[in-house]
Amino acid sequence: MLQATKNKYTVETLKPLNILYDHEHRLTQQDVDMANGYVELIERTRSEKIPQVGDRLIYVDRYGKYYGNALIMKILKTMMKRAVGFPSVNAVFDDMRPDAVKIGMLHSREIIETVAKRLSFYKPAHVVLDPVMISTSGNRLINENAIIALKTKTIPACIPCHA
Repeated sequence: MLQATKNKYTVETLKPLNILYDHEHRLTQQDVDMANGYVELIERTRSEKIPQVGDRLIYVDRYGKYYGNALIMKILKTMMKRAVGFPSVNAVFDDMRPDAVKIGMLHSREIIETVAKRLSFYKPAHVVLDPVMISTSGNRLINENAIIALKTKTIPACIPCHA
């Protein structure tokens, strides 16, 4: 169970997120308390292990259509039985079987090795790796060990991505 956040928002932090509402109705502490109550309720009912209706994930369907913010609207019975370390990956492969997988930023050797193990286990037909290694300001985002793991463990399972 995720740890609930107490009083995540204040009037000052909520106003920039709700400019139109504040302009028309004047955001009050009562509105903030209600928003914080909803945040706490959602966080208390979310699971770190099992994807639930309302969770979002990245998904590519069998026709190659990319959904960068896919919403889970229905849970199949097989998904409800799962309590593993990487539920979203397992749920997608076991229940939906995507034809393609797109991988973005992998910032540590451990994550890269975990992704490589999942790729090796599921053997997707098409894997596109689009690593984010340097920020727009020029800062390196992954260390040398992670780069080596990326080259030796993840890249061999991928197809070239031409932007």
